[in-house]
Amino acid sequence: MVASKFPRRLYTKGGEPAPNKSIGYYADDYRLVPTLRSALQEDEWEEIYESPLGVFLKFHDLDFGLASRLVHHMLTFQIVCKQRYEIWSLIGTTPIRFSLHEFDEITGLNCGYVDDLAVTDLELSDDMQAFWELMGVDVESDPSTIEIIEACSNCSSWSRDDRLRLGYLGIYAGFIVATRPGLSTNVNHARLVMNLKGFKEFPWGRIAFQHLIKSVKEKDLSKNIHIEGFVQALQVWVYYALPNFAAEFGEPLPNDPTPLLLAYKGSRGRKNVKANMLKQARIQYCVAKDLADMFPVWDDEEQNPDIVKIVNAIHDPQFKFSKNHWPLEGVLGAHIVKAEAGKRSLPSDESSRKKTCTASASAASFVGDEGVDVVTTMKAHFDQCSKSFSTKMLNGLGSCKKQIKLLTDKVESIERAVEELTTGSTKHTEEEVKDNDQPTQQQITGSKKHEGVSTKNPPPIRKHFMRTRSRKDTNT
Repeated sequence: MVASKFPRRLYTKGGEPAPNKSIGYYADDYRLVPTLRSALQEDEWEEIYESPLGVFLKFHDLDFGLASRLVHHMLTFQIVCKQRYEIWSLIGTTPIRFSLHEFDEITGLNCGYVDDLAVTDLELSDDMQAFWELMGVDVESDPSTIEIIEACSNCSSWSRDDRLRLGYLGIYAGFIVATRPGLSTNVNHARLVMNLKGFKEFPWGRIAFQHLIKSVKEKDLSKNIHIEGFVQALQVWVYYALPNFAAEFGEPLPNDPTPLLLAYKGSRGRKNVKANMLKQARIQYCVAKDLADMFPVWDDEEQNPDIVKIVNAIHDPQFKFSKNHWPLEGVLGAHIVKAEAGKRSLPSDESSRKKTCTASASAASFVGDEGVDVVTTMKAHFDQCSKSFSTKMLNGLGSCKKQIKLLTDKVESIERAVEELTTGSTKHTEEEVKDNDQPTQQQITGSKKHEGVSTKNPPPIRKHFMRTRSRKDTNT
């Protein structure tokens, strides 16, 4: 087979978007399972734990470490896949698939086919309405993880079946759908909980996979993303496809627990993830099935000829994939990483060495499959950056002017207050001096009296004084 017969890469090799930030997700809310466990009776918890859906509770108990960087790299290795319910990625020259078959192998959930997966013929009954009111949830909505957690605080007086329903809905909201609060989903799926036996037997694996793959295919990997659905399954898929990598980095548990979802503790913060993934020699393409059963059955899915060629090549024992089958240039070109202020950006996380830029590499880095002119693209990019920068500068200057005016007003206010205090103190001092310099009315009156005595009415001379003088004069 020639290279043109296989799908192209999504991103140019070596120019895949770098995992700048961790992938956001909603599955396995850290508050949900502990809250459910404390709200349910021991036998109720045990019944759910050992049910087909109990695999999610057992997975929670592993304290699995989601390696966001690992998942991101695997998604950026994708090739173009026009089928709605699967993705393919390239490890070296080997294509690997993530479809409902692999999800079934990983989780062990019921992924069987049903005619009416959307349950469109389910009618709202009085019992459904009463239970939704008991939970405090709008009858036209499926309960969110937050609403389930809140309902757990009020369920002690409920019947056993109602508490079981609450527990199963917790798994539905927190693991199967695992979507952001407020996002509309199919409420009929949640309403199936009124029939506990039927709820446990429903193909929830198919629903969980559908939510996950839809979210993955919608994301722009060059931006910060949140993935809805049970995102942890993607990491276990990497472990399934790269068994030697899983043995070294996935922290496998002893005794090979089943399903595969329960066989690893996962890992966080590993360095050189991309390099270690790409050097793997032992690779599992996909779940081995007969050629006729290779494609999972979906009502709204058609087999894409390019993907069929890959599947046929995998089943051909004489065929071997090589680098000639996968041109380096991707349909989206290379992702140009924007460096943060003060930081240096690298195209990958495994090497910081400088690389020589050849003419062909440069062309592959900046031109996509539609041949967009690099000058036009870069000019538009710089124009947009310039406008954005100018807007931010003007907004910043306007904010500075406001702050300066506020500070000026405050300084003027303080100066006025100081001036008033100074003026008041001076007046007070002058009044005190004036008061000290001018005698009081009593002092004036007293002075006048004293003057009158000394000039007009001299005090009488005491008689004994006169007599004494008289004797002296006589003696003399």
